[in-house]
Amino acid sequence: MKNPILISLLMWWLAAPVRGAGVDIAWDGCLGDPGAVSNKSFACDQTLGAEQLLISFVPAISFTSVFLIEVAIDMRTRTDAMPAWWDVYGFNSCRRGGLDVDAFPAVLATPTCERWYASATIETASYDWRYPTADVARMVIQAHVSTASVIEGHHYLACRLLLNHGGAEGCAGCLDPIDITVSAVRLAKSFTVDQVLTQPQTSNVAHWQPDRATATRATSWAALKSLYR
Repeated sequence: MKNPILISLLMWWLAAPVRGAGVDIAWDGCLGDPGAVSNKSFACDQTLGAEQLLISFVPAISFTSVFLIEVAIDMRTRTDAMPAWWDVYGFNSCRRGGLDVDAFPAVLATPTCERWYASATIETASYDWRYPTADVARMVIQAHVSTASVIEGHHYLACRLLLNHGGAEGCAGCLDPIDITVSAVRLAKSFTVDQVLTQPQTSNVAHWQPDRATATRATSWAALKSLYR
């Protein structure tokens, strides 16, 4: 799981935000699409089907020949520890395969988000359950793209996540409120030229089971940076 690209995440995650750009996340569509929402409730009474999360971005700089995109996501519970329902990666995980990156999204363009690559190899580069603190699961997604370019100010679909219903009865915590934050999106034009987007364009947070939430625990940018000191 350790490689130079992932190690470099510690550096670009802390980079200064790029003005005029941002990242978004929404259920059921790109944020701004008809039907796209920030809150998702599920009765946890089904084992078939899935919920979809779409992550999008608006670049501040036009790039040609983009070869890599990396997306960093934090899933945070409002209790002391991430529930077993979100233990979705690893041979002995409680709900193995419960969260998938859609390698061939059915929707490469939406009413709000544009298509920007001809093809891509998308994978989960890392998934750390209950790390760096017990109340967080951290996910990093990598996509190697081809024939790709982005234009400043345009809204693009980065990737789609599928949160599968399977295992809802066997692993505790499906009903627990979770805040899902896109912490950063990195676009690499070369190994030395990239841009890192860390601020929301509209909203970089989506909520799971919000109706069951109590008080939201605030997480500041300073607190995020302190994890790597």
